[in-house]
Amino acid sequence: MDRLALARGLFVSGSMLVGSALLGCGGPRQADAPAGCPRSECGGNSPTLSPHGLHELNLDGVASAGGYTYRGTVDATGASWQLAVRDGVVSAARAGQTRHDLTGLTMLVDGPGGGARIDFAAPPQAMAYWTGASAPAQGYALRWNGDAAACGTAVIFEGQRLDGEARTVSDASDRWINLGCAGTAVAKLHLSGHSQASQHATGVTRSSADGQAFLKMMSGDYCGTGQAFTVAGAPISYRTGDGALATQGGLGASEARWSAAGAVCLDTPRVVDRATVAASCSIPACSEVGVDVLAGAHLTSGR
Repeated sequence: MDRLALARGLFVSGSMLVGSALLGCGGPRQADAPAGCPRSECGGNSPTLSPHGLHELNLDGVASAGGYTYRGTVDATGASWQLAVRDGVVSAARAGQTRHDLTGLTMLVDGPGGGARIDFAAPPQAMAYWTGASAPAQGYALRWNGDAAACGTAVIFEGQRLDGEARTVSDASDRWINLGCAGTAVAKLHLSGHSQASQHATGVTRSSADGQAFLKMMSGDYCGTGQAFTVAGAPISYRTGDGALATQGGLGASEARWSAAGAVCLDTPRVVDRATVAASCSIPACSEVGVDVLAGAHLTSGR
């Protein structure tokens, strides 16, 4: 099967279910990440923000763009706890008591498909940021309506909103939280140090525009319109212009350079033919803007 046929048959959207093809699932690992991120951890792209359509909640009960409303967090007795998220670390408070081990607590959510119960099934686990960091990221084993495999080990972080249709990232209050299930673009954005919540630990400053460039790259959104020209798990290598993040083994063959607007330049796409992208938008070849010139890009990707 040629790459064009593969792409036509396997395009996925930001809300579509994904399975075992997801690479770099963001599971627990040691906090002292190597300088170059192993491809087994971060070398697979993902156009998917959530395996079940829910990737963000507002802790004040404001409905998300996807129509999901947070109704509160309760323990096994039905008592309410107040959630807070700071620098990607979740805490719950009640009657003067604050806890970080959330095992046994349940987030209650209303949504288009009815209610959802999201259980904290285990204590938080240390996960390595791909850039290295002074402190680990926190991973949360979430059980989705009783299904432990529906989300896996997730990251939860605050202060930004991700649009799954336009594939954009914007600043928001810390009452907006993101749920990054294993292997999704949301999880990869945080573990790569591109969420603002990760910056206290990584020491690397990233704007929402930088995060958006990373999301565009992970999604294969070359044109910058939200269209994903890739499939979950497609291999990719990349590095940031400042060198803080890079996959091990180098870039390989040139693919593209990325800004918040999509691909600044494009050589050979990772899944589809270049002509398929050209039918939707016109992007110069990277050789036309100079081999060593980032040309306003935040990231360079290879295959």
